[in-house]
Amino acid sequence: MAVAGVIAGCVEAIVTQPFEVVKTRQQIEAKVSPSMTRCMINTIKSNGVQGLYAGLPIMVLQSGGKVGIRFGMYGYVNSYFPDSALIAGVAAGCTEAALWITP
Repeated sequence: MAVAGVIAGCVEAIVTQPFEVVKTRQQIEAKVSPSMTRCMINTIKSNGVQGLYAGLPIMVLQSGGKVGIRFGMYGYVNSYFPDSALIAGVAAGCTEAALWITP
């Protein structure tokens, strides 16, 4: 399950990165780009489509690792407690936070 989690995290980063870039640009340049669409168009005009994917490699690494740990731990704990998704979910979330998010 960990491999599926890594793949899911990577796909998540690739799909959401343009929106994260536009959101960040809007926060920085609120008066220049009042709408999300206008900000996206301005980014493409000034930096090309690749401008929407600025910072993608680190986001793929961060998201892939985080979700991989969560999925892997969920599957591991769920194999010992098959009737309790709550225990598996809590264990997966705590492990993800301790190993990936907090340090």
